Amino acid sequence: MAYQYQIENTGKYIRVEISGSRKPEHAVRDALDVWAVIAETAQSLKQKKVLYLSHICGSIPVMEAYDVVDQFVNNDWTHLKIAYIDLAHSNEDDLRMLKAICFQHDIEFEFFLTEKQGHDWLSNLED
Repeated sequence: MAYQYQIENTGKYIRVEISGSRKPEHAVRDALDVWAVIAETAQSLKQKKVLYLSHICGSIPVMEAYDVVDQFVNNDWTHLKIAYIDLAHSNEDDLRMLKAICFQHDIEFEFFLTEKQGHDWLSNLED
């Protein structure tokens, strides 16, 4: 797997810290590998909220983003509420596009620049 990650249950949400480099030819597979573990962990802990701290470098190609979000629907992960914190300072346009794709699929997704912003957003959401 191209990414290294840690998953922690805070009691209010799952905190995921992830790092690595996004490679276009493996972007979908690598993302889905991690999200499968996150979704399984969320289900076992009866959590719906995810604070996702990304240190991942590299762009999110549009078609790959659509493929990942489609798999969220196919795998019934759309109940997850995701606060995406971009610590690698990726392209903000990529994240806006990802947010729009998630919105089209009824996935609660917001991106933030700080962990506190993501924490505050998740804390204000209903369970």
